[in-house]
Amino acid sequence: MIQVNIMIWVLMYFATLVLIYAFGFSKRHKGFMKFVKTVLVPLTIVGGWVLYYIGYCRCEPETMLTNSLLALFSTARLFILGNDLIEIHKCVEKDHVFMLWFSIIGTSAAFISASILLQLFGKKLISRIKLWLNKSEDVFVFFGINGAALTLAKDILRKDKKRLVIFLQKVGLNEDVSLYHEAEEAGAFLVNSESVTENIMLEKEESIVHASHEAGTHDPSTGSDFKILNHVGLIRKLLNRSAHLFFLSEKEEWNISRARNVLNELKTLFSQKPITLHVRTNSAELEELFYQSLASQAKNVKINLVNLSEIASRQLVISHNPVNWIEKDTENAIAKSDFTVLVVGFNNTGISALKKLIEYGQFEASDFKAIVTDKQLEVKKGRIEACFPGLISNYAIDFVETEPGSGNFFDLIKNYQNKLDFIVVALGTDEQNIRLATDMQQFLIKSTTKQIKIIAQVGITKIIIYFLILQNR
Repeated sequence: MIQVNIMIWVLMYFATLVLIYAFGFSKRHKGFMKFVKTVLVPLTIVGGWVLYYIGYCRCEPETMLTNSLLALFSTARLFILGNDLIEIHKCVEKDHVFMLWFSIIGTSAAFISASILLQLFGKKLISRIKLWLNKSEDVFVFFGINGAALTLAKDILRKDKKRLVIFLQKVGLNEDVSLYHEAEEAGAFLVNSESVTENIMLEKEESIVHASHEAGTHDPSTGSDFKILNHVGLIRKLLNRSAHLFFLSEKEEWNISRARNVLNELKTLFSQKPITLHVRTNSAELEELFYQSLASQAKNVKINLVNLSEIASRQLVISHNPVNWIEKDTENAIAKSDFTVLVVGFNNTGISALKKLIEYGQFEASDFKAIVTDKQLEVKKGRIEACFPGLISNYAIDFVETEPGSGNFFDLIKNYQNKLDFIVVALGTDEQNIRLATDMQQFLIKSTTKQIKIIAQVGITKIIIYFLILQNR
């Protein structure tokens, strides 16, 4: 009967802990381990010390300091799944209240130890089991992570929680590890790109074993014959399911190289459902080389090249079409004003924006004019002359080399301010674009009454480019 009562009290104790966790920690990031560290561990340590101190005081007439230290050492043993009850058992065995609390504290310590071991060694196993049991018909695999990949994954899961979204960890360079935590909280699965042995032998401070590798050791995952999908155990998840594989890092060479490796691996497989590779690129030249380098494709395997510069320029003309800005004679279907654009920054996005604006900025009875400015412009201009010679020879484009934001740059704006219609800012980073767009707006407010639309690229999420739109009003 006594044992039954003890068991009931132990169950009530754990029910109370479950309620504390459910209402105070369940919705936090890493809520379970925070609950263990901030609630369960302190209660167990204090409770264990008090119980052992009482037990030692009853059995041996030692000093307070000695009993305190003995109680502390015995409490520590609880967390390694051992106890010193035998030392005090003869003194407390008939005290049912003491034995009840000792059972509760001992069980609590065992639960803490099991939780920590599970967190350290069992999390990946549990994730693998869940992944193996998942029967979703749609599979989305991301090779590495960044802001665009994370937002896209969240959007995929938001539309259907049953979809299987997987992130392969440690396949890219300079990844923000905190993004993986966000992906996991959103419902995605994390799969380490290394085998168990490789994970143990990593040259990191937190590794269990440090292996001595020679400098410049070849990474097999970069080889053309390396089968990464088989290596991480995802082959069966891709076969006979609709699958999408995403290569969305900022380095297009890496994306293309990894996509080619996966394509080579898929050639040896047969899937009845379509498998689509989404590969992020920045330049049309590499896209052409990529397609030229491909041999015959496996059945049901498709390739979708995601050129963010092209997407940005396409969104630019869709959202801010020049025809909606100029004065028009709708009766005769001709323009009543010219169209002049200033492109600030001549990297991939700037080049794509210029090409689109040339395409959409030509009107009957109107002259198109473009001014392009950037630092080291002569070098960047050479690429255009080599790849698109017709742009320079057939259209009115002025190339002016100057540092964006410098005194010479604002002199350039002042010279053209009464003719400009659009200013497109694409310097490379959101901070640069926003700062320069704001400075130009303030400058134009003071120097001209002509309405000029300033369009600055300020973000990439879900493979969609957002713009900051300013006007000098």
